[in-house]
Amino acid sequence: MYSRYLKVLLILLVIVFSLFIPGLLFIMNSGEMLSSKMIVDVQLKEKNGLCIYASAFRGNRLAYYKALFTKVKPKIVSIGSSRIMQFRSAFFDKPFITIGAMTNLERGMYFIDNVIQQSPPDIVIIGLDVWWFNENYISPNEDVTIDPSCYDINHRNLIYSAKEIQNVYQWVRGKRITLNEFFNVMIGRDSNSCGIGVRGIFDRSGYGPDGSQYYTSTVTGQKYAQDRFFNNSKTRIEEGRDRFQYGKIAHNKHINRLMDILSTLHNKDIETIIFFPPFAEAVNNAMDMMGEKYQYIDDLKAKLKELGIYYYDFTNARLLGSDDCEFIDGFHGGDLIYARILKYIYNDDSSIREYINISYIERVISNYKGIAFIPDARVTSLPEIDFLRLGCNKEIYRE
Repeated sequence: MYSRYLKVLLILLVIVFSLFIPGLLFIMNSGEMLSSKMIVDVQLKEKNGLCIYASAFRGNRLAYYKALFTKVKPKIVSIGSSRIMQFRSAFFDKPFITIGAMTNLERGMYFIDNVIQQSPPDIVIIGLDVWWFNENYISPNEDVTIDPSCYDINHRNLIYSAKEIQNVYQWVRGKRITLNEFFNVMIGRDSNSCGIGVRGIFDRSGYGPDGSQYYTSTVTGQKYAQDRFFNNSKTRIEEGRDRFQYGKIAHNKHINRLMDILSTLHNKDIETIIFFPPFAEAVNNAMDMMGEKYQYIDDLKAKLKELGIYYYDFTNARLLGSDDCEFIDGFHGGDLIYARILKYIYNDDSSIREYINISYIERVISNYKGIAFIPDARVTSLPEIDFLRLGCNKEIYRE
């Protein structure tokens, strides 16, 4: 009797084991278990293609950006939230990376103190999100804590739960991944394009080797755009939530933190350029309709001027000659917008001119007006579509 139970148990163990191991091998060979340092090493060694990294499980962009900065030692850096991640290395003539790790001023200060100062670049471009200064977004009465372990570039995620491994098989069943693709990754067979992490391999979306963001699956229509017609952004504004909280004043505690950042960079003889990234015109209009509920933004800009802080105000993309068709969503501009930003700064600030590849920037602005992603065959052969459903004509750029 007991032998029968043992046989059944053994069979069940064999079944579980046979399902567990292939899924775990898939995760391992997709690059999900690599440390941030290993990921950057792979990306920068790739010479012929463009190696994109994005995890489907536990990506850590803080450690990733530290590893990237430490390896590249760039001469020019942009730092901010995800809203500065469309600056591309092709826009520059000197070593460049963009660092989208500054989700608040405290985190930016930590990164500057503990990473950037170790190998100071010549120029730092800071993209300021207006909501960082809103006391109703980050309360000045609360201390923002920083966990140093999040910056460990050698940490590896080697243990995965049964649920996470089960996700792999759900992707196959849902036809997000074909069975052939599953087996190719499982056995470590090289693909035609360099990708690290499940999203980097199959979506071709994620971080490029310069730290910039590729929204490939969104702009090509392979993934549903969450902000179609900018409805998601407009709803946030109507409800005053998710970055778009209302506020009357820009709190002095947050402004003082910015002053600390600028002082630190100045003391290291690092030239600093600061700007406010753009919103889509439809989003600016929606915010204007709220009357004084976003009064803190005007208060912020007035206080910075009183302090003698020079900044570029690109909140209205019309200043750049852009329109809503060049946005990824209501508050993330695409490649063309960030090319336009650099052209504007280039024309205004002679100190940055030797760092900027102005001929390339002018060429893409001339050739690709109205799109969010500069075509790059190393990333995808799929064309950009009107993914926001705004009536944008993307057809003219198809081969």
